[in-house]
Amino acid sequence: MAERRLRYGKGRGSIEITGELQDLIMRALKNSNPDIMRQMEEGIKKVEEGAKRDWPVRQAKYGESQDSKGQITSGFRIVPPSTVEGFIRNSAPYAYAIKAGRDSTTSVARGERVVEALIFEPFGIESERIMDEIAHLIIKKMR
Repeated sequence: MAERRLRYGKGRGSIEITGELQDLIMRALKNSNPDIMRQMEEGIKKVEEGAKRDWPVRQAKYGESQDSKGQITSGFRIVPPSTVEGFIRNSAPYAYAIKAGRDSTTSVARGERVVEALIFEPFGIESERIMDEIAHLIIKKMR
């Protein structure tokens, strides 16, 4: 499984944690509740793979691609005081402006924003599934 990014904080004020500290924190998170982390990891992986597989690439006749597909990243975010979130994002500054074109090789309908159809909507659906599964696991452990 690809290594996930780890961030502390939210928004522009967040920082990326790397190196040994990242390894230590990720091990602690995975050991604190392996079921929850596994469900989050599987959900992130599913949406990220779908987005990368279906992300349109600019056709040569319209100019050189700027590789927004390669700028899709994912990971976990620690938000004080005690929240862990999973995230998927496209760090290309123009990613939100990309719309499916007439001849796009994607499942996104013509004129729709690609990031909404391939990241926002699937991640919303997947987060609901993850919450249901985690609730089921917690209830199962309580019995």
